Amino acid sequence: AAAAAADEAAPAPAGEVEEVAEPEVDADGKPVRVFHEVDIPERPPLSEEELAAVRASIEERERISAAYEAGEAATRAAAAEAEAVEKARAVVASKGAGWKVSPADFERILSAARSSAAGKAEAAEAATAAMLDELLAAAGGSLLVRALVPDTKVLRERAIRAGAAAMAAAAAAGKAEATLAALESVLDAPPSDAAVAERVATGVLSSVSRLAGSLQAASLLRFLGRARALFGGESAAVGMEAALAVSALLRPAICSGVLTEDAEPLSLLRESLAAVKAASSAAEARAAAGGVG
Repeated sequence: AAAAAADEAAPAPAGEVEEVAEPEVDADGKPVRVFHEVDIPERPPLSEEELAAVRASIEERERISAAYEAGEAATRAAAAEAEAVEKARAVVASKGAGWKVSPADFERILSAARSSAAGKAEAAEAATAAMLDELLAAAGGSLLVRALVPDTKVLRERAIRAGAAAMAAAAAAGKAEATLAALESVLDAPPSDAAVAERVATGVLSSVSRLAGSLQAASLLRFLGRARALFGGESAAVGMEAALAVSALLRPAICSGVLTEDAEPLSLLRESLAAVKAASSAAEARAAAGGVG
């Protein structure tokens, strides 16, 4: 058999012509692909156990892939956050001693804004408590309000995060009523510059929203009256934030029975719907829409 195989593999002797099969071609002389039918034995269907194993394998791969993507996203977010913070540090440091927020102030804001960061809970809690005390003692001059003045996005974002942490601390300590009064005092004395006033008011109203579920009826009704005056004010952004604050405060108040749905909230809705029909200016329309929303 080995000899026969060797003979087949050996080239044709000199003087003899080796026969080579010509490839099939079409009318244009191009090679034609020849397909041969192959019988593939039919595989029996998978059992329930095999199907379950396949599904489990697919789900595990999807879980691993999702975890990897989440980890990559978290890494990118952390890198972007670190870069933004460094840029903000540079901006704050470049402003000098006369600016509203000093480098030390900015570090305090960062500490409070990182309240959920691992290993930094105690420092964040202390920073948050200090900023809340400042707000209650001298609202207009407090760091939480001063940080809303500059037109610096990264500073503002972290100031609002720190404000949210301070509002949570106020609610937990039973100081929500006093904190609302402090924030209202800031709204009562807006800065003379319209753009600054808008930044401060929207930031303060955002903090008010965080007191939802911690206020008594009298405070809620007082703020409701104040907010209605802001719905149609000169700043559409302030009116929108005021409407969001009212919505955030009313929902838990109604659910908990602090306010009854068929009293002040229903009255506000009816009056606002009537105002929508009667509105003859953009300000009137915004004010009515704020009450409906």
